[in-house]
Amino acid sequence: MRRKGVDIAALLGHNGAPDVDRGQVSPTTLIRSRCLAVELQMPKRSMSRKAAEFCHASGLRATTWWTRASLPLLLLFAVLLARPASAGPLDLHLDRLIKAPSADPTNRIDNTGYKLLMREVSLAIGPRMSGPGQSLGALGMDISYELGGSGANASADYWKRAADKPESSITTQMIRVRKGLPHGLQLGTVLSHIDGSDMWSIGAELNISLIDGFKNVPDLGWRNSVHTVLGNKDMSMVIAGSDLSLSKSFGIAGILALQPWATYSMTFTYVSTHQMPYFANDSTSHFDLATFKQFPETSALSDGLAHRLAVGLRVVVARVQIGGEFMRSFTDDLNVVTGRVGVVF
Repeated sequence: MRRKGVDIAALLGHNGAPDVDRGQVSPTTLIRSRCLAVELQMPKRSMSRKAAEFCHASGLRATTWWTRASLPLLLLFAVLLARPASAGPLDLHLDRLIKAPSADPTNRIDNTGYKLLMREVSLAIGPRMSGPGQSLGALGMDISYELGGSGANASADYWKRAADKPESSITTQMIRVRKGLPHGLQLGTVLSHIDGSDMWSIGAELNISLIDGFKNVPDLGWRNSVHTVLGNKDMSMVIAGSDLSLSKSFGIAGILALQPWATYSMTFTYVSTHQMPYFANDSTSHFDLATFKQFPETSALSDGLAHRLAVGLRVVVARVQIGGEFMRSFTDDLNVVTGRVGVVF
């Protein structure tokens, strides 16, 4: 088997390629598998420099260094989220917020508790870790795993009724990928999950580096994001966010970079519910349907706004990043702490 004048079987240590001769595997598939075997450094397998150059130049190289570096993060995320498909202690049952019996049928729904509950869920699974504000460059990429804890009023009546085992801290796991683009732009996506529940969030981000790379001037970044929450049969939630970040990168001995940042963030949460069946346990015990008020109501859009401040620090050593952020939501009077580990290149 030859390709572009190169004896592939000899280069890749395959004698005769009998599986190709029998038509079981295509030559391209075989070459790719041999390149993969060498790159993963399988036992008792060696590869000459000429063969390595061929795998890279022919486009059959199975992985790149950043793919290998990010794969453990994806595997870690999958392992941590692996659990039986059953109801969790933080799964929300909004029908429990229906107050029955009640003399006034229009007052059977606890809209106040519902509003506060939705705000805390939005804080737990919404946008965070906006910094640093510097650009990744047109070819840069940032892949990270994040673990966060968000405060919650677990002792409040609305949490006790809506969740089986409310907790004072809601743990969230995230995978974030950002790709650098020309002109200081970054396009990103986020996958988040609330531990102990079936609630997931998928988000998209657009970062713009307004000031970037000046020696004595901090970097200024502007991020806009939108997230949608999935996994709860009773509600539909969309979270839109916009924030400004000031940051600066400090190099130390040419070995590592310290990158602190401060962020002001504003988010807007929109929630709607489906009609939920319930039994009104009054004298008639009749079956009925209920729908919570739209949150926020058109006449009170400010209820959906939240204002937050955050400070964070990232340390980058040889393309490996470790960082953390503390965020304070003044609207909800709650805190969020997030840690990050990943690769950046």
